[in-house]
Amino acid sequence: MIKHLFTREGTVRKNDRIKMENFYYTAIYDVLQEPDQHRSKTLAMRRLKAKITRLNSIHHQRLLVDTGEQDRIMGEEPSLHHLLKTRKRQASRLIKQIYEDTSTLQTSSTSIMKVFSTSFHAKFQPIQIDERSVSQLADCGIQTVTSEMNAALKEPIFLEELQHDIIQRKA
Repeated sequence: MIKHLFTREGTVRKNDRIKMENFYYTAIYDVLQEPDQHRSKTLAMRRLKAKITRLNSIHHQRLLVDTGEQDRIMGEEPSLHHLLKTRKRQASRLIKQIYEDTSTLQTSSTSIMKVFSTSFHAKFQPIQIDERSVSQLADCGIQTVTSEMNAALKEPIFLEELQHDIIQRKA
């Protein structure tokens, strides 16, 4: 019930914001169409631009609810919906237990951090390679193309040959 209430309220606010933004854009278009003085057009355009900017900044201001108190914009007051969503997001991000490589369950925060750090250290450490094997692999993989091979590649393929090869392949 509460979720539907918040969803409905959010939808109504979004529709109102879109209607208001479209109204301002229509007003800008109307100002541009009027055969008026340049100075009055400029002032009207600046006012409408400020209104659109304020409308969008209020909308985007609510996106920063998941930040800390010191990172919030002055005057930002999160709604109950945003607070509940933030708590749910924080709870889903919290790791309460983890299994180590030895299948040991770790539950304390220090042991969980230790498991993560050892896992990342093992995953991202440099891979040891054998220089002789790399050079041997490079020598095997590169073959020079002879002039006969190159000539065969440059010959055109005719439609009859292609159809004949396809028919033989199917049989």
